[in-house]
Amino acid sequence: MFVTVLFGDNRMEMFNLNCKLINFIHNLKERCDLDFKACVDLMDSSGRVMNLEAKRHSVDPASSLLVERQYHVLLRVCRESYSTSGTLQEEISKLKKHFHNIWYNISDLNSLDI
Repeated sequence: MFVTVLFGDNRMEMFNLNCKLINFIHNLKERCDLDFKACVDLMDSSGRVMNLEAKRHSVDPASSLLVERQYHVLLRVCRESYSTSGTLQEEISKLKKHFHNIWYNISDLNSLDI
């Protein structure tokens, strides 16, 4: 079981879901070259945010939150020092340029039976 994460400038990685969420998130940050203290999240093709930050210490299986063979976009949660609410900043700033029509085609990719 795996998911594909789109991030950075024209990058994507496959991640195994057969692990605990705490390990999945650690591996996600490591392989995407992010600081381990960074707050990250994933967004699925429907625009739903997975809320990984709230589950960062969970020992539940990653497969309990993420659906296998799906594509997700890596997000970084930025907290303003004067605000308690977070804003999401896409880590894939050039996604639309490098992955033509990604916002329309990502749902088609998720429906493929691979």
